Amino acid sequence: MGKDSKFITTKEVAFELNLTPRTIRDKIKKGQIKAKRQNNGMFLIDREEFFDNLGYYKSLRFKRDT
Repeated sequence: MGKDSKFITTKEVAFELNLTPRTIRDKIKKGQIKAKRQNNGMFLIDREEFFDNLGYYKSLRFKRDT
């Protein structure tokens, strides 16, 4: 979306966390990552909120879903 945008995409989050976009969408649906859904179905994550909580989001990589 660009560095000046208030939001980042699941693809950009996946890159930051070294996960797949599919995994990011799954974590959004489980409520582990906060995101807004656009009319076209695309998820957008607040850039500032994401980077403020980056440590927490990185810890999600190691949590197993049961």
